[in-house]
Amino acid sequence: MMKNMNYPRILVILLVIVSAGIDAGIAQIRESIEPPGLPPAKAKTAYQEGLRTGWMGNIVLTDNGFALGTEIRRITGPFTEFTVSIEAGGLRDPREQIFNSFYFGQITPNKFKRVASMPLNIGVRQRLFADSFDDNFRLNVTMQAGPTLAFSYPYFEDRDGNGIRDTDEFYNDVFKGWKDGEFQLGGAGRAAITIDFGDRFKRVSSFQFGYQLQYFPDGIQIMQPNAYQVVLGNSGFPELEVIKGASKESFFGSPVISLSFGRFW
Repeated sequence: MMKNMNYPRILVILLVIVSAGIDAGIAQIRESIEPPGLPPAKAKTAYQEGLRTGWMGNIVLTDNGFALGTEIRRITGPFTEFTVSIEAGGLRDPREQIFNSFYFGQITPNKFKRVASMPLNIGVRQRLFADSFDDNFRLNVTMQAGPTLAFSYPYFEDRDGNGIRDTDEFYNDVFKGWKDGEFQLGGAGRAAITIDFGDRFKRVSSFQFGYQLQYFPDGIQIMQPNAYQVVLGNSGFPELEVIKGASKESFFGSPVISLSFGRFW
């Protein structure tokens, strides 16, 4: 009777041993089929490849229109670059409204001067989340500041010097009036997010989106400083009276989108 009672216990022990053997065999098969887990890849950098200096050509789009520029980048660490950029483009008053004329091309009512500006921005670029993005999609933040130079010249021939375009005063094209222009010095700054494309660090293509600010302490008179107002004269007939027009503008801010192409060595 005692021998018959030991059979269930022996059966349970055998089942446990067989189950453990099956699990061990499955684990060995899995290890032979699946490769071991690989450690996360470290981000590659131009610094590791011995590259230190880069030159870029920039095509820039802002609220003021298109601008062209160039940029020098100096690699100072694995994820840090020192940058110097300069651009040349137009500058507009936020109050401007542009209309197209069959005879005169684009006309901006009440415009007094054309302005071209050349901001020189100096700053740093810092790569972000290097271990989270692939090396062919490198995300950077850029902070820059520096001086800017503006050149303003007459939009029309103000023969009587009253600051208003009269009917007998003609518009200047972009190449006229330069001899009557003047320079003004101010400050500029830019904050932007930049994406560098490509896993070959010697040749780089970049897309940048940010905000550009230019400030001129003395202000720039882009719109007409005076205007006409119709009043009733002493003779009882309507007459034109000169009154104050638009004020000078000191701050010029705009979103910035730019494409850059260049190489490192």
